[in-house]
Amino acid sequence: MKRSALQRFLACAAIATSAALFLQNCAKVEQDDILKSGLIRAGIEDGTGATRTCLGAGNTVLWQEGDHISVLRPANYEFTLASGAGTRSAEFSGTDFDKTSGYWALYPYNIGAVTLENDTRVAIPWSGTSQTAVKDSFDPALALMLGFSTSESVAFRQVLSYIKFKTDFPCTSVRFSAYSGDIVATKITVEMDGDGNPEIISTEGGSSVVTLSGGGSRIEPGTYLIAVLPTTLPSGFNISFETAEGNIYDVYKSTSRSVTLKRAGILDLGTFHASDYAIPSEWRGEGTALHPYLISTKDHLTLLQTRLASSEAATYASANYYMTEDIDCDSETLAIGGAQPFTGTFDGGGNSITNVRPGTYFSSTGYGDHTDGYCTFTALFPRLHNATLKNLGVVMDNSFYSMSSSYKYAIYGGIAGYATSSTDSRTTITNCSFSVGTKKVSEDELVINGNGYTMWGGIVGDNGGHLNCYGCTADIKVRIMPDYNYDSSTHAAGGIIGKIESETRKISTSPHALTAVAAWDG
Repeated sequence: MKRSALQRFLACAAIATSAALFLQNCAKVEQDDILKSGLIRAGIEDGTGATRTCLGAGNTVLWQEGDHISVLRPANYEFTLASGAGTRSAEFSGTDFDKTSGYWALYPYNIGAVTLENDTRVAIPWSGTSQTAVKDSFDPALALMLGFSTSESVAFRQVLSYIKFKTDFPCTSVRFSAYSGDIVATKITVEMDGDGNPEIISTEGGSSVVTLSGGGSRIEPGTYLIAVLPTTLPSGFNISFETAEGNIYDVYKSTSRSVTLKRAGILDLGTFHASDYAIPSEWRGEGTALHPYLISTKDHLTLLQTRLASSEAATYASANYYMTEDIDCDSETLAIGGAQPFTGTFDGGGNSITNVRPGTYFSSTGYGDHTDGYCTFTALFPRLHNATLKNLGVVMDNSFYSMSSSYKYAIYGGIAGYATSSTDSRTTITNCSFSVGTKKVSEDELVINGNGYTMWGGIVGDNGGHLNCYGCTADIKVRIMPDYNYDSSTHAAGGIIGKIESETRKISTSPHALTAVAAWDG
């Protein structure tokens, strides 16, 4: 029987409907398969180019062949780039799992990453203190991206901040140091804020210094980036370069009293030229508490000694100083502060002055209440007044094992000689240490020939004011040998402080361990 046009139309419509339903079901099955498969489509946050190690034109971020990510749900699975190298959108493959329950994705793969607080946070053991230089980019092992998703697609967002610079000279390492001990590299815990951006909510331990090295090779001229935590550095930062010749280019680049390093941001410092940033004969900085003079070489210490003996001594004696590196004095003699006592703040930054010989200041009018004879003050800082020394290690030259004075009064100190203060003030010495370099086989003690009243202290020789001394240690054996005209009652020695002038002098000390032996002959 011949069908009418209407019947033929209805039949075609039914076939079309069935086909559409079939395709829809197939799409749903395919989507369900993807949601349960080991395939993830990964995109990268727009706008900054601070995320990946492969930077294209205009800081465009691109995925690279061999990239790996962690997928945490909450177990930590490793996924590998399957396609999309050289683009901003890629696919990663790994273990099949149901994505609808939610998961975290972390770049790069980190075997130690774990989820916390019912999978609402991620703890990441990111150190970042030692980074490998990658020309025109940054260390792929230390760049951090994080994303959260309940589908097959995840948008990675940057966790860290970056310092960018260019050099026109080769070097062996670059050091980024935050002032005031601000932490820029540590283990972190991250969650997403209200806008879906990673937010660091806690840190564990950490360092204020990040070192960029060539991984066994020198760092060639070019553009480089250093990864740091997003934070605010209230006192700024310092960057120094070490060349293959051993030269230090010490660069102070923070241009404001407070520097904010933004998440996903790049702080571009521009180009550093070797001719502009060789070791300066002058200190960098302003001498203020927020911008202290920077001390990084033996010449800088010598300059301080010279200026405290100049017509501008009072100005420089009261300034603030900060050591950025360990300094080897190569057996040079230094005496910082004599006729003009040091009255400022000297922060060693946790560094040490090594192989130094303590210098001597001579006074023809004695000292303190003792004005009936000449006096010598022998120490790195012969005289302090209302001063602050902190976070400093001093290692005396190991060939310097005998001291003597022919005058009536002689004060010796491992770090400071004679410390005084105003009635309403004090001198403060905290977290400082004194020792002697590797001892000779035949000599295990420092011998002081005392021809008069002799005082020795591992940190301070004699205290003539209000002194706070905390967290200090001294490791040395001392023997004082008096002249026959004086008996042992005229001498004083102490592991930390040699002598306190009278009951009116106030002193506060800490119970930290010390090793110091004092003995007399005769």
